[in-house]
Amino acid sequence: MARGGRAVSHTERAHAKLSPSSAKRWFECPGSIRLSEGIPNKSSVYADEGTAAHMLAERCLDAGFDADRFIGEFVDITAETAPTVIIQRKAHDRCFEVTDEMAEAVQVYLDFCRSFMADYDCQIEQRLDLTHLWPEQFGTGDFIAYHETNRELHVVDLKYGRGVAVDPEENPQGLSYASGAAKRYHNRGVDRVCVHIVQPRAQGGGVKTWETTVERLREFEAEFPSSPRTSLFPEAITCRHFSLPSVPTHSSSRSPDPLSTDVRKIRSPHT
Repeated sequence: MARGGRAVSHTERAHAKLSPSSAKRWFECPGSIRLSEGIPNKSSVYADEGTAAHMLAERCLDAGFDADRFIGEFVDITAETAPTVIIQRKAHDRCFEVTDEMAEAVQVYLDFCRSFMADYDCQIEQRLDLTHLWPEQFGTGDFIAYHETNRELHVVDLKYGRGVAVDPEENPQGLSYASGAAKRYHNRGVDRVCVHIVQPRAQGGGVKTWETTVERLREFEAEFPSSPRTSLFPEAITCRHFSLPSVPTHSSSRSPDPLSTDVRKIRSPHT
């Protein structure tokens, strides 16, 4: 297995202002970008538990272990180096026990990722440059597999949550990561793109796959800027299902659709 580029530790990860992990929210509601400014990005125990599952998976993929090796031990999500991720005793509140349930869920992800390792160039926890979508944009791909002969790209995302099962089809986060991963291999070529979401604990979850095309990635890349551009305006406090406040003109008093109108032509009534 190859580790192309630089892996990103969970503790050093920063989050882009337009985080791909919350892309579905701000695609649906561009105004949420402005409304969330200044609000501290606090983690929850559920998010921390998900981070622990990701760190366990990364440790296992790196070292060739199965997840049940660590049952009864703890994942320290503040660990700075791989050897210190798994510890024998709970040292503080941000340590999570590797339970049977966590090990079983992570193993589903490990088995799926390992199905690519013999024949593909594989990358684990890789920072992806997404500046072709929006300035200073980036993300971290959980697992990426590329086959040069087949010109085939797979992007795998682990979801540990037990809530609503996430659908990979037309998923903005998956498309963002696929776009960034395809950019890494543009010199070698990509014809087939698959986005996989592994969510073992969700009802109706497991492994879900959506196959798309490079042409669809190009369309997505062209569509991407509409939401962040719309969010730059004070009117962008409503969701895409609603209209912006009316801007009276001589010809019409209809409100422009924030996703179909060039926002550079929108003028605030307050300016």
